[in-house]
Amino acid sequence: MFTVENHINSLKEGLQQHSDTLIERIKETCKFNYYKEIDLLDYTAFVQASEIILRMFSMDKDANEVFYEGNDSSIFSGSCDLLDEIERIAYLMTKKMNFGSSMKNPTKRYRKLKQKLL
Repeated sequence: MFTVENHINSLKEGLQQHSDTLIERIKETCKFNYYKEIDLLDYTAFVQASEIILRMFSMDKDANEVFYEGNDSSIFSGSCDLLDEIERIAYLMTKKMNFGSSMKNPTKRYRKLKQKLL
């Protein structure tokens, strides 16, 4: 049966599998040519029922997102996805968790699994 503990463990495993990629992308952000009006960088994790997205936002001192509206394409502002869509559905299906449906109809099983996650 699907539990909160299973959910947390699957999120942890997904992050562990992608940690090298995440580290490399964070290192790449150190090389960005940041817009001079940026005061801080906000790293946010969006955790949803079926995925995790890690995104970096450029912010001013009042916590508003900063955007550069000039013509220099080398200047960064706005947001940047660091790690997107670590999907859990495929992971859960490979672990053969019991959701009360048979493998005779994988599409039906997938829909039921997705409903339970949402």
